[in-house]
Amino acid sequence: MRLKPTLSEARQNAPRRVAKEVLGGDYVSIEIGERFEIQEDIEKNETSIFCKVELNTANTGSHVTVKGTGTGPIHALFTTVKKELMSEYNSLDRIRFSEFAVNAELGSRPNYVLDASGSSAPVEAILVVTNERDQDFIFRNKSKSMNKAAINVVLQAVEHFINSEKAVVRLRDYVKDASKRNRGDLVDRYVRQLSELVKNTSYEKVLQK
Repeated sequence: MRLKPTLSEARQNAPRRVAKEVLGGDYVSIEIGERFEIQEDIEKNETSIFCKVELNTANTGSHVTVKGTGTGPIHALFTTVKKELMSEYNSLDRIRFSEFAVNAELGSRPNYVLDASGSSAPVEAILVVTNERDQDFIFRNKSKSMNKAAINVVLQAVEHFINSEKAVVRLRDYVKDASKRNRGDLVDRYVRQLSELVKNTSYEKVLQK
């Protein structure tokens, strides 16, 4: 697992900035509701999860009930949230769970030392998601709670892709409108923003709608 920040992570920041700029108050923030329930079946090596995932913009809010299974709580959360939102956000169908790890920030102390101070050290959850082009997207989240960091990094990844897709759709419509009004300056601006969003992810099906 890649623990140090990579160049590809830095490249992910540009599409995120574009999505926030284009969507403004319509940018969707995702978080878990009050509870996150986990049930382990040791014999079957299967994990069941149950929670409510809240999707909020500046002016609206909605939620989806997530109930599913996987080979662990993070795999279960990722695959189930993806399944629940895929009908609305087609690009989620083009990504897959690749790698996941949690790294305790114990400074110079070895990771196997768990004393009163080490056990409360912040942890960093790292999730790698791969798209249909076999390109990796790396997401990180830090917390003193291992479960919280792990859950949040999954939501962070989903948030990235659904907002990128929303921004692509909006920019497509902006380009069409600017073309009708013979506003070449705006067309150039929107096309540049669009090219930043589609650089690493295909939105062919989305753009054909």
